[in-house]
Amino acid sequence: TYEGYSVADFVLDPLRTGPSFLYLLETTGQTKYKIAADIFRGQLNSHPRTAQGRFWHKLKYPNQG
Repeated sequence: TYEGYSVADFVLDPLRTGPSFLYLLETTGQTKYKIAADIFRGQLNSHPRTAQGRFWHKLKYPNQG
């Protein structure tokens, strides 16, 4: 858990900010934005998927894209 964000919840909604972390990293060079982007990317690497390969929207709604 990272200040209210839990990777284990497997919720896609917070990941919408991921591109902002990449922009901020490129613009400022601050390591904290790389750490945040890496955390979000790590979630996608293990995020549950449907049989067709789509990401589940939330862990609590199995197979809902």
